Amino acid sequence: MDLWNTISEGKVWRGEIKNKAKDGSYYWVDSTIVPFLDQNGEPYQYVAVRFDISARKSIEADLIKAKQAADSANRAKSEFLANMSHEIRTPMNAVIGFSDLLAKSAKDEKQRSQVESIRSSGKTLLMIINDILDLSKIEAGKIDIIPVPVNLRDMFSEIENMFAEKVKEKGIVLSIEYEKAFTKTLLLDEVRFRQILFNLIGNAVKFTDTGSVALSIENREKEANVDLTILVKDTGIGIPVDQQKYIFDPFNQQSGQNHVKYGGTGLGLSITKKLVGKMGGTISLISEVGKGSTFRIDLPNVPVLDADIDDKQKAFDTSTVLFKPATVLIVDDNDENRKLLIDLLAYSSLTVLQAVNGKEAVEMAKKHIPDLILMDLLMPVMDGYETTKILKNGNLTRSIPIMAITASIKSPGERDNIKKIFDEYLLKPLDIAQFFERLKKHLKYELAEARDGPDTFRVGKPVCKLSEELKQKIPAFIETLELEFMPEYEKVIKNQVINEIEEFGLNLLHVSEKMNCKLFIGYGNEIKVYAENFDFERLIQTLRKFPKLVDWLKAETNGV
Repeated sequence: MDLWNTISEGKVWRGEIKNKAKDGSYYWVDSTIVPFLDQNGEPYQYVAVRFDISARKSIEADLIKAKQAADSANRAKSEFLANMSHEIRTPMNAVIGFSDLLAKSAKDEKQRSQVESIRSSGKTLLMIINDILDLSKIEAGKIDIIPVPVNLRDMFSEIENMFAEKVKEKGIVLSIEYEKAFTKTLLLDEVRFRQILFNLIGNAVKFTDTGSVALSIENREKEANVDLTILVKDTGIGIPVDQQKYIFDPFNQQSGQNHVKYGGTGLGLSITKKLVGKMGGTISLISEVGKGSTFRIDLPNVPVLDADIDDKQKAFDTSTVLFKPATVLIVDDNDENRKLLIDLLAYSSLTVLQAVNGKEAVEMAKKHIPDLILMDLLMPVMDGYETTKILKNGNLTRSIPIMAITASIKSPGERDNIKKIFDEYLLKPLDIAQFFERLKKHLKYELAEARDGPDTFRVGKPVCKLSEELKQKIPAFIETLELEFMPEYEKVIKNQVINEIEEFGLNLLHVSEKMNCKLFIGYGNEIKVYAENFDFERLIQTLRKFPKLVDWLKAETNGV
């Protein structure tokens, strides 16, 4: 239609035409059609110049198919690696965790050296796996930006603590301009923003042997938003100009870099750039060989909150919510997931039943009629979806509330489906406070009264009542806490390594259970839960309570 309209108006037409040959095959021509006009300006004759471009079009079609196949393969690769995240990280965490335990118990120097090699190699491998998985999840579009209230000064302090030992070991200085940090509460994805800072400062520290690494921030406040600029500057080896444009590419490392000395996968900066982009920002680099590098992040229009972060939202004390006698059925094929939920509910007078697949869950639900079911979605034999549909169609079980607990929701359609089938749903790792709020909708409960204990650890009377038997053991227990656990506490609070903190909590839990001291059983369980969920901020906050708990116990039992 365009061809005839053009030439009928006396204009030249040029384009590509697909024709059919007499033998039924198709061929492409590049055509130019020129009209000849009469005295009235009307076309009366046409001349067409044509070139056969069938070979070119065939190559183009092959290229398009190849690109589509490559894109499809890349998406499949990214989706596969993103879905493998849990399966890969779980056994690796077990390897590292048990290596830490073995390192403590090994007596022979040679064995300790061998275990330390396993431990160190395991942590290195886990870092590489995490980088690859993070990049794949970003490429597969499976990372969402979830803004939460963030205090920059608190985050900067945490980052400084993380790198304190490393910079001390290297003899360099890590300076953070706290006075320029934005003092109001911002809405940012806390986990991803921390990851960005950790990657940039980690790189700066790694490539700086003398001098300093500096973290600074600039802000331009508007009505309800602020434009943030974060600068990470180092006096390290620098990056050549001809390599700077490739530095954010995946698996790219500086040419000539001493890989034995610096190691790494070449993924950190690529992940950082993609995360900054997901947050609506940009990242740039200024660098000179031998003088150092400055990475600059610009995040525009970051929302500002009027209210400060409520400290009560930062740490949730599970002992302050006591559920009244009821029956809860936990359905999950993973032992550790079931154990975590059981530990979270340990303070309350609940009867907890367990099933490892949907078929077992249906049988147990019909037999015991629980007050609430906590349901995993992906399980062998029968998954959570089919199980819930059966229960909701059963006369005896249709009124039982069922809460889905899942590691991921892959699409808005899946989210809508979950909402239709289940009464509640939560994502892993669990937000403990949110989990308890959902439980309170379906189970009767009472709030434990606070008593005059440590100001950040609220203790309810029903939980911490000292039995006559316990009173007789208290002096020996306090001696154990002061002589054995206090030195270990000072070590782990300084190092701030999750595995070491978790081991501290487990050892304390073991001793506390022998003493039947519910105060320290609850405290040990909190450390265990936050360590298993990699909730570093709450873990450190909880850990810092230990000296106050010991002092409170001594004061509470004064004269015993």
